[in-house]
Amino acid sequence: MGTMKRPGVLLAAGILLAAAGLGAQQTTTQQDRQTGTERRATRMDSAEGQLGQAERRFVMKALHGGRAEVEAGKLAQERGSSDRVKEIGRMLVEDHSKAAEELRQIAAKKGMTVRMEQDRRSRRNKEETMGRLATMSGGDFDREFLQRQYRHHEREIRDFEHTAEKTDDPDLRNFASSRLPTLRRHRDMIQNAAQELGVQLAADSGADRTRGRRGDRDADSNGYKRGSGRRDRGGQPDSSATQPNNPTPQP
Repeated sequence: MGTMKRPGVLLAAGILLAAAGLGAQQTTTQQDRQTGTERRATRMDSAEGQLGQAERRFVMKALHGGRAEVEAGKLAQERGSSDRVKEIGRMLVEDHSKAAEELRQIAAKKGMTVRMEQDRRSRRNKEETMGRLATMSGGDFDREFLQRQYRHHEREIRDFEHTAEKTDDPDLRNFASSRLPTLRRHRDMIQNAAQELGVQLAADSGADRTRGRRGDRDADSNGYKRGSGRRDRGGQPDSSATQPNNPTPQP
């Protein structure tokens, strides 16, 4: 009789083992599905957070420019002779430091690694500029500082206006738009101080404006919307803009 019960016991044990295996398989399948969903969500978040080449270039240019403004502002507080120049220096340090921190947070949110090392040419130009200012004092410093800051802020305003208009990234667009009133206020204060001190301010040279236009074309080719319509969708020059104006031949 015990021999007759043994097959039943074995059958019951087999059923239990099969059920346990099926349950484990279902659990593993559910975990795999969940992990796959999480991976897809992570990839989507990463893709949405990535910045294009034009945006990355703007971030780095703005950070480098902001750091230069902070350093120049510190020199103005130390070596400037005019109270207006010293006040502008203090304002530059405060405002550009705050903007740089905000921009770094945006870059981190987008998964962008910020490296502040400059290429050799940019580093040499910066050293020459700061070195020249560091050797000046009194009225000479005030004049050189105001002239340089006016040119720098003119370029910054153009760069921020371009990004605010062209970028598709909402965070960078909001950052650029919100910073423009501050940059314009800086420029206006520099102009007022220069007028009071009798310092003549020169606008950007034609070379600077040419570089700005070239930068606009480069930015457009890297994802920004084309603005002037001077090129067709295939990237070829617009025939209506480039067709020569041939005079009608005389009989």
